[in-house]
Amino acid sequence: MSRATNTYAERSCVFTSAMERLEQFEPMIVRAASHNAQSYALAYVEHYQGNVPQLEREREFLLAALAQAWEQEKYSVVVRLMTGIAYMAGRLGNKTEGQRILLQGTEACRRTHDRYHLATFLNRLSGLLWSHGDYNHAWQVWEESRIIADELGLSTCFWEPLFSLVYIADILFANRQVQRFADALLHAQDGDALKSLAVVLFVRAFYARLQGRNELAYNDLSSCLQPLSSQANNLPVYRQFFELTVQTEFARVEGNYALSHEYSEATISLAQTFCDPYTIAMLLLDQVVFAYRQGILSEAYTSIQYLAKLTHSMGTPHLHNSTQFYLQQLPEAARCAIQGKYSRSGSKNAPTAFHMLSQRERDILHLVAAGLSNQEIAANLVISLGTAKKHLEHIYDKLDARSRTQAVARARGLGMLA
Repeated sequence: MSRATNTYAERSCVFTSAMERLEQFEPMIVRAASHNAQSYALAYVEHYQGNVPQLEREREFLLAALAQAWEQEKYSVVVRLMTGIAYMAGRLGNKTEGQRILLQGTEACRRTHDRYHLATFLNRLSGLLWSHGDYNHAWQVWEESRIIADELGLSTCFWEPLFSLVYIADILFANRQVQRFADALLHAQDGDALKSLAVVLFVRAFYARLQGRNELAYNDLSSCLQPLSSQANNLPVYRQFFELTVQTEFARVEGNYALSHEYSEATISLAQTFCDPYTIAMLLLDQVVFAYRQGILSEAYTSIQYLAKLTHSMGTPHLHNSTQFYLQQLPEAARCAIQGKYSRSGSKNAPTAFHMLSQRERDILHLVAAGLSNQEIAANLVISLGTAKKHLEHIYDKLDARSRTQAVARARGLGMLA
């Protein structure tokens, strides 16, 4: 576990602090739980299951409760806690932390003979292993999860609807498995199976587009939204994420780069609130590949720049190699700028700083320079406050700035503002 959850004294401090916050902000959860830390944690996880921002708000508390339950050999409690904590496994900032808690979850499932959650946790573990470049192990774990789900007659849990589509597409890397599960789920009636079918159809459409079978891709993309339209969804952010991903693919099937880029940016912005870095990197790579196939790779400069930054810190060989390939396709000055080798003296052939930012980011930068607050910027551009803040974070990142004042100063220095 993390340093914050190691000792009894530290854990007690975390519990006390979290319970005080829960009393203030989540009185319904507190009343529903009995008066001990694990019960609070269970109530919180079950209330916010799948809501990553809310779960991360009490990350230390939940991890401390998990550690305590594991030490006390309360394996059924470990499984229940892991149903929520597993959503954060890829976002803990430590390559081994997420893997370790998922392994605890799978071991707890084996000790309680909980095959359903074992398949689910193994599925998520396979994605985490894949994102760390441990491909053979990831495939073995993925196969184990599939076999268990098949034995239970619950192939739907294998897909983890509206979450694992990036990993599914990446790990399968072949249309045969997708076709097999699409056929198996085609006549499903229950909600989970229908949502799984939507993900299967999306992945099949993804491969069809890459193979140039655009008519099949278009039909599958149209069909994959239908099972969701009549189903209640307790996780609207996942629903929105999935639908934006589908709209991005629609634009690509139609060969519309500008529209696909707009949808892709919205998808990635949303993914940053609940997805792990690998998923974000794959979404960026998909857009870069599409730009390359359209013969307009220079249009994807910002995406490649962001992708290069992500893959620099990720131990995923195939992502790093793909990024390097597309970097080599850029003009030399652009490639050097992204790789951090661009000369201070500059060059006439260098990409202008203007192109470091998207059009929306440039609009926001000008409004920041004009002295508008985040709320005023959101109202001016008819976007949510959260979206405005996320764009501002991207501006800080690209300009290597830590404040609005510093961002404006650096933009003026680069000639981006009059």
